[in-house]
Amino acid sequence: MLKKCVVLACNLTDAIPNFDCDFIGVDKGALTLANKGIMMERAIGDFDSVDEKTLKFIDKHCYKLIKLDPVKDISDSEAAVNLAKELGYEEIIILGGLGNRMDHSYVNLKLMQKEEGRVSILDKHNYIRIFKRGTYNINKLGFKYISFFPVKDCVISLENMKYPLKNKLLIENDLLGLSNEIEDNVGKLVVSQGMVMCIQSND
Repeated sequence: MLKKCVVLACNLTDAIPNFDCDFIGVDKGALTLANKGIMMERAIGDFDSVDEKTLKFIDKHCYKLIKLDPVKDISDSEAAVNLAKELGYEEIIILGGLGNRMDHSYVNLKLMQKEEGRVSILDKHNYIRIFKRGTYNINKLGFKYISFFPVKDCVISLENMKYPLKNKLLIENDLLGLSNEIEDNVGKLVVSQGMVMCIQSND
């Protein structure tokens, strides 16, 4: 079984799903986890909007707190993903990686592509993953829609979906894969070539 962790990258007001894995809190995400009494493997961020009392509270809820310089060349999310990789996590879920700031959302999506399947993004409306060459069974997981967009030129097949495909070439920026639906709870994806982004979503 892959060693898995959840990176909480925002001040999440919704209930946190019951993940059977470790947590890394990023900046305000670390405070959210601390407030919910969840012990973190690490808390990381510049914490420039957090006072000393709050920082000590976060520190009590993690095995190690890492304070970053506010002036840096990478985002807090990327720093957290790099840390997770250093700690040996093979599957990394960014929880709350799609927020109000489109620039941060874009960075998290590009980070996901850069890691080529190791990182996924999850919130209450979306579950986003990258699939490389291989065969995958994709569970519906309560999401109505499923879309596929090429990260690189790719050849994919889709089975047990409303709009099946057979060895379809999708070139970069192709939008054909928008708004499909899984039938009978499990769909099949075959990536014969390249790499594809899969987005499961609800309205």
